[in-house]
Amino acid sequence: MIRCSTLLIAIAIVVSSFTSETLFAARFVPVKVRLQGEVILEGSTTDDGRQDADAVWDMLKSLNLEETDAFRKLGVKPDSKIHTLDCSGEKIGLQPIQVDVAYGGVANSRALTIHRLASDTTGKLWRIASEDVDDLFDVRLIKRKDVVGSVEQL
Repeated sequence: MIRCSTLLIAIAIVVSSFTSETLFAARFVPVKVRLQGEVILEGSTTDDGRQDADAVWDMLKSLNLEETDAFRKLGVKPDSKIHTLDCSGEKIGLQPIQVDVAYGGVANSRALTIHRLASDTTGKLWRIASEDVDDLFDVRLIKRKDVVGSVEQL
């Protein structure tokens, strides 16, 4: 009887060690787009924590972002399929638009094109244009702790 109990405990420990990595490996990745310091679009995704900052940033191309109250105050036409957020021209004194992707970096831009998702019946979901995601790729700032394989993680 004792051997059977010991065997069951050993099996439980082995099984839990294999499954705990799978159960607790999800990493929450929040995304925020700010205009004048206010969050106007936000969304999130998850990954398994092994993606580097470049892969996390590229998730923006397929990430749905939801309007906030601050976005609705911008006066974007409800039937607009494409909209360009703009901080250039006569608005030169304004802070740049900031795209903040946890584990992927932070980038500032004077203009950002967003597309309303046609499949969204509420009309409140947007995506950043793939071209803008690519353009911001090289100018984003990445925290050392967010780089997979950084010195702190070794």
